[in-house]
Amino acid sequence: ISKKLVFSVYDNELKKDILNCIPDSRNTMIIASSPEDLADKIVYFLNNPEKEKEIINNGYNFAKNQTWKQVTAIYLKLWGYKVE
Repeated sequence: ISKKLVFSVYDNELKKDILNCIPDSRNTMIIASSPEDLADKIVYFLNNPEKEKEIINNGYNFAKNQTWKQVTAIYLKLWGYKVE
C-alpha cells in the first residue's frame, strides 16, 4: 500500500506455491527464485520505469481492496462456514 515494488525470493517449492497462489501475483509483485534472479529483476525494473509503475499500480489496487472483512470471509468459506 506504500506504492513500492514488492519483491519476494523463494528457496523451496512450498514458498513458491504460496507466492504463486496469490491472485494475480505475477502482475502485483516480483517473485524471484534466487538472489541472482532477484538482482536481474531489480536491474530490469531500474531500466523499465513504465513497467515498474504498472506493477506498483497493480499491487496498490490489490492491497487497497484487501480488508479484514474480506479475508475473514475467504477463510470462513474455505472452512465451510456460511458467509453472508
